[in-house]
Amino acid sequence: MSSASEDGDKISSKAEALPATESIDGLKSDAYEDRKAFLSSFSPEEDKAIRRKVDMRFLWLIGLMYIIKNIDYTNAAAVKVLQVGKPTNILRQLKMTSDQYNWVQSIYFISYIVFEVPSNLMLKKATPRNWQFRIMLSWGIVLACHAAVKNKEGLYTARFFLGMMEAGMFPGLAAQLCNYPKSPRSRKWLTPREQEYLEVRLSENAPRTADSAFSKTEIMASLRNPRTWQLPTVTTSLGFAGLPRNQLLNIPPAAASVLAIIFCGWFLSRAYLTRPAVIMIICTGALTFFLVLACTRDKYAVYISVVFGTMFYSVYFIPFWAWRSSTLEGTTGTAFTLAFQSCVGQVGGVIGPQLFQSNYQSLYK
Repeated sequence: MSSASEDGDKISSKAEALPATESIDGLKSDAYEDRKAFLSSFSPEEDKAIRRKVDMRFLWLIGLMYIIKNIDYTNAAAVKVLQVGKPTNILRQLKMTSDQYNWVQSIYFISYIVFEVPSNLMLKKATPRNWQFRIMLSWGIVLACHAAVKNKEGLYTARFFLGMMEAGMFPGLAAQLCNYPKSPRSRKWLTPREQEYLEVRLSENAPRTADSAFSKTEIMASLRNPRTWQLPTVTTSLGFAGLPRNQLLNIPPAAASVLAIIFCGWFLSRAYLTRPAVIMIICTGALTFFLVLACTRDKYAVYISVVFGTMFYSVYFIPFWAWRSSTLEGTTGTAFTLAFQSCVGQVGGVIGPQLFQSNYQSLYK
């Protein structure tokens, strides 16, 4: 094995090798120097090759999983406005009012919030590979069962179980991307030196493969940490076009989001600004357009706000989760905090659908 690999081995055993009388500052200083020396032994070309290998292994699959998730999520809103006024419309088939249908999304998010943290805490015990497979399999089964729904109660039940089965997917992916470079399966496509490099590149308090599956201490530390602390319906009511052509109005917000995500990834890679600064700019943009959306009745202003508000909202997740993941500590702490903060964010998914009551439709006519 190369000398660089031996340096990597020294990093993990340095604390044990030093005498008990060594100061904490000395331990940190020596560990930092060893870490720095090991990382500097890799050329820019090697760094790029290793990261590309990881990207090719995971990103296409993660992207596919997330696309499927969002198709399911947005379809629940889109199906409400399809075949409006006809016997085949879902509201007529299930004998539901528009306001009752709003609970389809709210119930889904309530279940998501309840089971998000427990699901993510199982990630380390079951391994990300097995747990994400369980999520996708059970989620697919429940989704298929939607076809058998005969009334609104059945649809509510199906959406509750869908949220339960899907809970933990997104924060699980976030936790997985900052952990596990030394898992047994990684040895099949990464050399020991590459595994060491990926783990050493992580922040000092990042989760490690050797961490215990559960730590109550890390959960309590996360709770004490102060850092812890419906598009189709809108576009249909604007009157630009009749159904089903009206669904084309959902394309610009999605396209703007995709282009903005690509730009954000490029911009962050140049490190012109710190991640927290980028996050604040994105939040300001999203808040501005959502305030316009809430304060105007002009249908053109509403649609423009929908496009740009959705764009800023979509971009926000890239720098936030990347920055947040690097500030967590331990496997359990990472899994718990990412899931807990995701739960807080999902509260909007419970409240949002209830804001689009049928008696508000006249405001945009």
